[in-house]
Amino acid sequence: MKTLLIPILLLLAVMLRLNSLWIASMHEVSPELIQARQIARAATAGQFDHNTSGVELQTLYFDPGASVVVTNGDDGGPGRADVDDDFNGVVDDASERGAFGSDDVCEVRASPNDRHQAADSDVSLLSRGGFVPDSLMLNQKSADDATRRFIVSGRQQGQLWKFAVDP
Repeated sequence: MKTLLIPILLLLAVMLRLNSLWIASMHEVSPELIQARQIARAATAGQFDHNTSGVELQTLYFDPGASVVVTNGDDGGPGRADVDDDFNGVVDDASERGAFGSDDVCEVRASPNDRHQAADSDVSLLSRGGFVPDSLMLNQKSADDATRRFIVSGRQQGQLWKFAVDP
């Protein structure tokens, strides 16, 4: 009896996985995403027309020295204003930067900004390496597709859409 139970459980797991894949394949891809992918392919081939009405293309390159940081939001303080977000007994201290529900901002800064990092008390470093706009890349840009991404945005029937697309 025990030897029969294991194959039955495995078969059930495989059937559930196949069912979830079938359901996922039924999901329709938005026409905007299809258009964004076509634009990214054209840009990769050097054939994107920047005068295409209603469509904007931004090229990003991976900068291994870039900093992913969290900065204080519009209220000027870390976390939610006048709230002890991390329950450490101190209101609006640096450890609250990036707290859920706050106006703090996560951003990627290109390598040259790192030298200002240590002196900036309104910034917390999360990690190194990130995609930055090509205008901020001071070193050699790679033509390698693995180091490049596109942000494609446009407007369709009054709705703004934006996608990050791999080449």
